[in-house]
Amino acid sequence: MVKYYKNGFYETHIEGSVEISDEYWRDLLKGQTNGQIITSDSSGYPILTLPVDMCSYKEKRAAEYPTVGDMIDALIKARAGNVEELNTLCALRENIKEKYPKE
Repeated sequence: MVKYYKNGFYETHIEGSVEISDEYWRDLLKGQTNGQIITSDSSGYPILTLPVDMCSYKEKRAAEYPTVGDMIDALIKARAGNVEELNTLCALRENIKEKYPKE
């Protein structure tokens, strides 16, 4: 078994590392050889992703948009009269849309 922690593979256990099978480790390396990128999901498990330049405009936007939680928080604050954070997040979204126009 191979251990994975913060974009690296190890033979010994490191606090916070996840264990993966030798077969999955080889699949990850094969994907990397074919142009994919090894990253981590939210639980720290290694996954393959496409490089940003190969992603669609929707994927690029989604990667940079504020989180749903941030938007909900800003909406609740706006309802109470504090619209500054909501305006900032809306402006950020518009900038991201300009950065990655529809294809």
